[in-house]
Amino acid sequence: GATPSTPVSGAAPLSQRRHSAASNIPVLATPREEIPRFTPDQAERVHKLTYDAHTHAWAQAEATVYIDPKPFQEGTMRTAFHLYDLAQPEGRQHYVCKISKDPKEDTSTYYVDVEMQAFARRVAEEFNKHKPPKRVEFIDAYLVRCVER
Repeated sequence: GATPSTPVSGAAPLSQRRHSAASNIPVLATPREEIPRFTPDQAERVHKLTYDAHTHAWAQAEATVYIDPKPFQEGTMRTAFHLYDLAQPEGRQHYVCKISKDPKEDTSTYYVDVEMQAFARRVAEEFNKHKPPKRVEFIDAYLVRCVER
């Protein structure tokens, strides 16, 4: 299984955060429809960690992504960035990458978030088998460890 690592510091300005962040940074990624603009040399190699709610197991694969350096939204706990996952098929490549604003946030929080999302998706799939009048859907979520930072 995957082990938590140091989260991105959310207190430092973005320029400092991107250059001083520890390697193996976990970030939460969820699908998005808008396509960010980037050049291939801006993409980076990452470890993509997915959680299977049926087997309760984590899997890791290599992927190439582009994470926009400029956040497009801020919430109470996280800052949101565009992420483009080049390993995904055309039309399913754009995600939202959420990075903690709290430099002391326990990285296990990221793992729990993805596990909860996977479990909710599994429950929704079971619910939808009963053909409800309105289907319930949950988006895919996974972790990204930035190994080149």
